[in-house]
Amino acid sequence: MRRNMHILLIIFLGLFIFLGPGVCHAQNGIGFRGPGDSDSGDSDDSELYEKDYLQVQTLDDKVVVFRNKKPSPPVNLEVGEQVFTIREDGHMAAVVTDRRFLAISSASESWLSEPFESGEADSATLEMGEAVVILVTDERLLGFGGKENRFAEVAFGIGENVLAEDAGQNFGVVVTSDRAIGFASKTGNYTEIAFGVGDTFHSLEMAATLALVHTDDNIYVYRASTGAWSIREQPLAE
Repeated sequence: MRRNMHILLIIFLGLFIFLGPGVCHAQNGIGFRGPGDSDSGDSDDSELYEKDYLQVQTLDDKVVVFRNKKPSPPVNLEVGEQVFTIREDGHMAAVVTDRRFLAISSASESWLSEPFESGEADSATLEMGEAVVILVTDERLLGFGGKENRFAEVAFGIGENVLAEDAGQNFGVVVTSDRAIGFASKTGNYTEIAFGVGDTFHSLEMAATLALVHTDDNIYVYRASTGAWSIREQPLAE
């Protein structure tokens, strides 16, 4: 009798070890699937959807942004309006047409739109980070921060030329012949610093949270955390 019970116990344990993991997974909705089951509950998909991923497409005469593959209300293009550039970086998206600049973030419900002056779009360039978009034309620069969800604008002076531009994760910097301008998504505003007389620009260096603008005499440092500029003197050459 004891021997028979011992044999039954061994068989029972063997079945538990063999079926246990499958049963546990089935209770959690993972592992065994029947006909018609999908993969929509897999962890990879859920992580992607939690990030509110943005994608942009032009469909006929409309610009449509897809949030996690679901379309949002479109922007209707005007008659004859041409799309020049589409940029997207997960949480940010931007569109340049021959008539306006459009920008949206995963934190905003609708597109922001800024009209161009006649011919302004021809010189427009875009720099994009995870939480910032910088648009530069011959006349001005526009900054869009995903956190503030608004445009900030700086107009260029007569004879002022853009020499360099770049965007980090959450800030952007534009260097002109007269000044260095920084835009941080945290503040949603620009701050600038003027170059000294005869101080010639050499290079723009971007790091994770700051930018370094190198000139003949100085290093102009922009910190995204504060949106402030500081100046260091260039070390003397040996």
